[in-house]
Amino acid sequence: MRLAIVNRPRLVVVHSLTAHGRVGLKPFLDVIGVDCLPVPSLVASGPGDMPGARRQTLDPADLLLATLEACSGLATPVDLFIGYLADATQAERLAKVVDKRRDRIRHLIVDPVCGDDGRAYVARELIERWSVLLARADWLLPNATEAMLLTGTQHAESIEALRVRYPHAGIVVTGLLTEDAVETHVQPPPPARAFVHRQPRISGRANGTGDLFAATWWHEFCQSSRSLEEAVDVAARAAATLVAVQPPASLVPSFP
Repeated sequence: MRLAIVNRPRLVVVHSLTAHGRVGLKPFLDVIGVDCLPVPSLVASGPGDMPGARRQTLDPADLLLATLEACSGLATPVDLFIGYLADATQAERLAKVVDKRRDRIRHLIVDPVCGDDGRAYVARELIERWSVLLARADWLLPNATEAMLLTGTQHAESIEALRVRYPHAGIVVTGLLTEDAVETHVQPPPPARAFVHRQPRISGRANGTGDLFAATWWHEFCQSSRSLEEAVDVAARAAATLVAVQPPASLVPSFP
């Protein structure tokens, strides 16, 4: 039993850490527990859309390097997930750490956090520099808006544009909305065939659903060895459950 625990895959997560909200590192710690090794890219009192939120940018590169070095003695696979970044400099510095310690990383998974609901919420410079990490990634996990921002195309063309730019990576694009459904478009690494996961569209706030999807997907697919189709289904249903239980925006308190 002890060997099974030691050999269970772990996930190093570079992401934001907020006091309020269900975003960033919080869903990963909730879903993965002690097998999540957190590396904050910034700490904040709340997510970016919270009025009066305070934030402090950190340098995750040095902490990531030290974390990967500490993993070198573990008889366990280690994956790396990179999510929210504060600026383009962090992307450049993290790419150098990845190159230096790629032998420590089984899978590099990149969620290029930069926008949602059809708009960007980070600087254009960071959107452009996500490419230095996406080019090194084994899996890309953008939402529909991010796929559009990264490729400069509309939704119908953005997934194929990502495939052309990153032909060897697996691609999971979440949050494509139709009139009555939410779709997740999955392009596994070649030569596996692409597929689309659909589930009924429900009303509600989607805050934190991308992070919950990513954490659940990794736990099911990379740690528990479920099939890709099963992992996407479990992750999508978890995200839908979060939408259903969150209060509407009109009932969310404003913090000072």
